[in-house]
Amino acid sequence: MNREWRSDPDAEKILRDIATLPFIVGSINLKEVDWGESANNCARLSDPLNKEKIEDYATCMNNGDVFPRIVVEIKKKSYVILGGNQRCAALKSIDPTSDVECYIVDPLTSGEREIVIRSLNSRHGWGSTKEERVEHAVYLVRKFGMHVDTVAKAMVVGQSTINLRIRAEDERANLAKQGVDSSAIARGALASIANIPDESTKVRIAKIAVEKHATGDAISEVANAVSKAKSKANAASIIADFSKNLDAV
Repeated sequence: MNREWRSDPDAEKILRDIATLPFIVGSINLKEVDWGESANNCARLSDPLNKEKIEDYATCMNNGDVFPRIVVEIKKKSYVILGGNQRCAALKSIDPTSDVECYIVDPLTSGEREIVIRSLNSRHGWGSTKEERVEHAVYLVRKFGMHVDTVAKAMVVGQSTINLRIRAEDERANLAKQGVDSSAIARGALASIANIPDESTKVRIAKIAVEKHATGDAISEVANAVSKAKSKANAASIIADFSKNLDAV
């Protein structure tokens, strides 16, 4: 049975504008798909396939619904699905010898593959939460050195959110090296602590915050005030008041 497929503006934008990859529109047979490598991609932080979603898609396909084209990468003897695992699994459950219309790209670098897969799957299937998209974004920046603005567009999150997460993670690691377990400190507060230029002052504030169970807002407030302090004496006074106020709570 020949099925009708429609264009996918999101996929085209990702391939053309974000990953800047050439592609063609073509048709492949499901028998040509490398199912193992396709399912074992980096797009989902949990299971790559969702049984309920696949069943829903299969029902819709049987009802004649038109789905957007999938995205595949050419391999030597097969194709790997970059975007559309749920759609293809649904079609396979109906007819494993079906043809499927797709956007086809040539073999990619690991960085290109990662950003395409993660970005495509944040928009299709059952989507991704903001937390998942931020985690993907930070990974792409750290692992592949991608520009924050490019990753922000790919994962549909703000640049400031990505930068804050990176600063917070770096500061958490830095404090751990100083013997401070900052796991209870919120990321926003850690990002504020990271702006303090003096290392010993960072550690002092973090220790007080952890020992006295300071809120994220209170930590950010004192960190911002210390960052603007005009002298070490002024900074010390601000920290002393911070500690006293926590004792009074």
